[in-house]
Amino acid sequence: MPRRSRNTPVKTRSVNELLETTTPEHPVGKTLEKEMAEDENDRLGVNDFLGKQPRGYQSGIKVPQFQATNFEIKQTMLKMLELIGQFGGYSNQDPNRHLVEFLDVCDSFKQNGVPSDVIRLRLFPYSLQGKAKEWLNNLEEGSISSWDDLEEKFRSRFFPHNKIVDARAKLMNFSQQFDEHLYEAWERFKLLVRQSPGHNQEKWVLLQIFSSRLTPESKSELNAVTNGGITKQPVNHVWSCLDDLAADYIQNSNERKQVKSVENAANDSSSQVIAMLNTLNKRFDHLEARVDKSNRGQLGVNAIYTPCDYCGDGHASEQCPTCQQVEPVNYAGNFWGNNQNNPYANTYNPGLRNHPNLSWKHGSTLDQVSTSG
Repeated sequence: MPRRSRNTPVKTRSVNELLETTTPEHPVGKTLEKEMAEDENDRLGVNDFLGKQPRGYQSGIKVPQFQATNFEIKQTMLKMLELIGQFGGYSNQDPNRHLVEFLDVCDSFKQNGVPSDVIRLRLFPYSLQGKAKEWLNNLEEGSISSWDDLEEKFRSRFFPHNKIVDARAKLMNFSQQFDEHLYEAWERFKLLVRQSPGHNQEKWVLLQIFSSRLTPESKSELNAVTNGGITKQPVNHVWSCLDDLAADYIQNSNERKQVKSVENAANDSSSQVIAMLNTLNKRFDHLEARVDKSNRGQLGVNAIYTPCDYCGDGHASEQCPTCQQVEPVNYAGNFWGNNQNNPYANTYNPGLRNHPNLSWKHGSTLDQVSTSG
């Protein structure tokens, strides 16, 4: 194909010519856009296209026009969305539950002149995160213009048909567990119903499924609660009775938990007091043992360091070594000392030397006796 010079005049087509070539498969609007694109390619080069300012990011959600001009997203709305939690597309998150909770938040805000679709479309991006937010950002620009479109695309992406089949199978194969109470089985059954959108089962069918899968004891309790069972009472009455039963058991369970927590707190307090008393008793016993040991030690010191009567040292007087050495000497001294003046002693008595009758002295008694003779 020969190259067209930039100076070659471009052949343009009039509206009448376009209308003549327009077919139902190629409407005039599409033809005009195509002609305009061809004209730009004929008139502009690559550098010209690079120099054009790119358009900003365009969301996949196209919010419909509405008359109110003062609508704005308030912090209260965002806070309520935080309470329900953002959906990230994780395996442990339920997309159907997220939609239900999101719609509850949106329905709590009403503003004159603002359609509900506008509120939902404006708030929904704030309820997503992670992979779910990335999915929304990657949607084709302006491909969603109503809430029904967005809900359908959201379910098909995060709750595909295989999950729908699995959820429906769990609902239809429901069975009460061996150790499960009637109200617990009812709450679990309702959860399966919520997790299986489009199950197309009416209330009376669901009650029949639930009743047929109960244990004999739970069936008897169901008949007593509903005053006749599901076959003798209206469907809504049976449904309400089961809801009331579950609510009563949950409330009583919470009260029992509170009482149990108070009892546990009291038991913990008593245990703490007993532990403190035991600790104090151990400390007193330890202190008493130290005092007894100190007293015994003091008594021993006093006994050891009592002054001796003989030498003044710190031992008993009867254990004094000086006393043990002195006794033989005293014994010997007492022996000689007691016999030194004894005239009838068998040993030499040096004391007799000083006896008046055994010594001579002028003027003594012996001298007088000899002179008179």
